[in-house]
Amino acid sequence: MQQSRFSDLEKSSGMDKEGIRKMHDLLLNKIGNLALIKGDWNISMSNQVYAEKIKQYINSEIGPTKELVPIPAWTFDGIIDRTKRLADRALEIWKFGKAIPDTILITEDIKAKSKRYLIGDDIELFCQGPFADAKANVIDHSIVRVRKGSYARLKVSMNFTKNNYSKLRDSLVSEEILVEEGDSLIFKKDYDFESASAAAAVVLGRAADGPSVWKDESGKSIDELNEDLTDSGDL
Repeated sequence: MQQSRFSDLEKSSGMDKEGIRKMHDLLLNKIGNLALIKGDWNISMSNQVYAEKIKQYINSEIGPTKELVPIPAWTFDGIIDRTKRLADRALEIWKFGKAIPDTILITEDIKAKSKRYLIGDDIELFCQGPFADAKANVIDHSIVRVRKGSYARLKVSMNFTKNNYSKLRDSLVSEEILVEEGDSLIFKKDYDFESASAAAAVVLGRAADGPSVWKDESGKSIDELNEDLTDSGDL
């Protein structure tokens, strides 16, 4: 990716460069990240940033491509949302025997289903940010259990309301598992999340690459701890 694209994605997602690289690779070929362009025009536009591309999309004869013009910026949340909308549109046109599972549309869940966390449940993990300070353990190599007394940020990022984990966060508030306390939300009891990314997103109030955000006392992320265990053969 070009540096300008990194800067835009850092601003819109709140993720670091490593997290952006991972999410970029995961979303690159999703239908929500693709636009139909005719022949040579596609080649000439391939290396342009989004702000330049939309100036030409307005002249497109292809409906779904022209629909991109009012969108001011290209973000990870926007790609996920567009993927879901295009999938819903496809279901209206072509009738399938059963609905497409949500898990193939939500990138964080795809990532979570494809890997296990190798670390033991005795390792304490921490996720921190503005008005957020949470502690967790990995249970059964798959569940991330955020501990009672952890703090999540009350205010969420602008794009987070479109994120699938925003609904989970809202449900935790309505069930009073998360309760407002100053500029934060406090966990009133332990809560088990299906992925590190889900737990991080709820705690930080934004999209987050959980395995790189949750870290042990020494500062090593889940990804780094997994690599250490793999290299040592301690599986």
